[in-house]
Amino acid sequence: MIPHKKNKIKNLIKISGKLLMIDEITSFEIKEKIYTEKKLSKNEWFYKIHLTNRPVMPGILQSEAMQQSIVSLLYLDVKYKNFDILIFHSKNTFFSEINGSQSLKIISNIVEIKEKFIKARSVIKIKDKIMSKGEFTFIVVKNKKSQLNAK
Repeated sequence: MIPHKKNKIKNLIKISGKLLMIDEITSFEIKEKIYTEKKLSKNEWFYKIHLTNRPVMPGILQSEAMQQSIVSLLYLDVKYKNFDILIFHSKNTFFSEINGSQSLKIISNIVEIKEKFIKARSVIKIKDKIMSKGEFTFIVVKNKKSQLNAK
């Protein structure tokens, strides 16, 4: 499998700019598991504005990275082409600070697909150390573009 880089990811999940929290999809198995990466530099925008006396990656952005990883896996399945995948519920745990130049490995897997709800889990690792983890439920809804085309 050829890795998916930033341009393909932003077109896949429709997120760009500073809010794009994954740089590369390194491997995946449709409906199963995905491995993504985010490379951080010591000059990241959030280090300059979040806890300026102790620059760390905000937990909400760690959660966003995990969610983007899961949503990428779902959108790689053509079944979800005409749908929006929205966060419905999340539960996150943060174990260690993420700061400075780091390479984050994000590993996500689908737990259950039930009608329009999808449950998934994700972890962020630096080397082999788990930095944070999350459990997420997404809701799948028909996107407005496909609704307009159906009329």
